[in-house]
Amino acid sequence: MQLPASFGNHDPVNPQRSIARGAAIRPRRRKLPLKDRQRFYVQLSALLGAGPGLIESLDMIEGQLPRPETRTMVQRMKADLAAGMSLSESMKRAQGMFSDFEISTIQVGEHTGEMGAVLERLGQWFQRQLNLQRTLKQALTYPVAVVGMSVVVLGFMLGVVVPMFKDIFARFDAELPKITQFMLMVSDGLIAYRWVIFIAVFVWVLGIWKGSQQPAVIRMGQRLLERLPVLGGLYVQLQLTRLSQALGMMLGASMHLDAALVQGAHALSMWRMRDALEMSRQLVIQGMPLHEALARHDVFPPSWIQLVAVGERTASLALMFERMGQQYETETQTLVQQLTQLLEPVLIVMLGSMVAVILVAMYLPMFELSSAIG
Repeated sequence: MQLPASFGNHDPVNPQRSIARGAAIRPRRRKLPLKDRQRFYVQLSALLGAGPGLIESLDMIEGQLPRPETRTMVQRMKADLAAGMSLSESMKRAQGMFSDFEISTIQVGEHTGEMGAVLERLGQWFQRQLNLQRTLKQALTYPVAVVGMSVVVLGFMLGVVVPMFKDIFARFDAELPKITQFMLMVSDGLIAYRWVIFIAVFVWVLGIWKGSQQPAVIRMGQRLLERLPVLGGLYVQLQLTRLSQALGMMLGASMHLDAALVQGAHALSMWRMRDALEMSRQLVIQGMPLHEALARHDVFPPSWIQLVAVGERTASLALMFERMGQQYETETQTLVQQLTQLLEPVLIVMLGSMVAVILVAMYLPMFELSSAIG
């Protein structure tokens, strides 16, 4: 059973406004953590498949939830269902804990009578997002730790060790090497302007945090990120992974392509890809094949578009998107691991080099003095 084209579109008059509105609201929503949502959908799918009704299944899940706010949410959902509401209607009232993407997918299950299969697909979707999130966290942990340690070590050496050498150099009646003079100047400036530096860093971090909530700043930052070598390609690949997995899940659940494209945009954080997807959707409504509409935008790689074309020709678009999602997920994890392995020695060499330069600058005058005395 395939749902009508308008199904799942929360703003049928202007779907683009729906996408923009969803993006604008998203930072202020207090959604459940990915792990909680993954566990919720997997458990609910398993219980419904075993026979109990929806309210009874939620009652069983409630006792297994670790977070008080999640248990409260489930209690409210049970009350809504007992009052005659559907699950999707109850999720809409859950204070923004669920995304439009999830709600629309649940609506598909309600209209097709395949709630168990849809819930299972949602559980798999969030498990994949958790895997990607875990991979990125593992990749970033080491570089962040090394950079943090570098800041502490350099701060200690320039703020504590170098001033100790300065007192020793003051007893020498000789001109210091240029590199030593430079290090002493940096140390004096760091100590004299430490509060100015601290305030400047604080203002810079605050500005980034405030700017990250402004659409224009987000767009500009994303375009800069796209142009970075390696990292730009990784960012685009992450977005394609999410889009492929989302479209595969929704089309596999019998959602119409029009509605799937609208909700697929909600799964993306990349504005340029969201805009391209919406413009492609408009062309699809007018009768253009999806791969031709996507080919008009350079944000989608040709290899990805070719696979979409194959899926359209063989009437297996949902299966093709699912396979592309799996393929891109594997490639992304491999790329992240390779970047991590490459960054580890580079960061160690950089930290060691900076410490070595400071030590050479401090001990060089002593070596020259010893040579002159000898």
